[in-house]
Amino acid sequence: MKRMMKLSAIALAFAPVTAFAQDVAPNLGGFYVGALAGVDSVRISDGTNSGSSTGAVYGVDAGYDYDMGKMVVGLEGELTGSST
Repeated sequence: MKRMMKLSAIALAFAPVTAFAQDVAPNLGGFYVGALAGVDSVRISDGTNSGSSTGAVYGVDAGYDYDMGKMVVGLEGELTGSST
């Protein structure tokens, strides 16, 4: 039974699927805003003393993209901070 389930899963993974093409290319231009979050880890060593610190990194980014057809150009700014 388990072997049959594995074979069925493998067959399903390689089954052909129809791809649906888009009629119109999406517009990739415009304003956007995003948030940043993560972990910040710092290790310091000067030969005699060493230490490490871990904290949070956070921020915001915003920008504007202009869709030129075959190319997208834009401008982006980012503000970040860290508790480390």
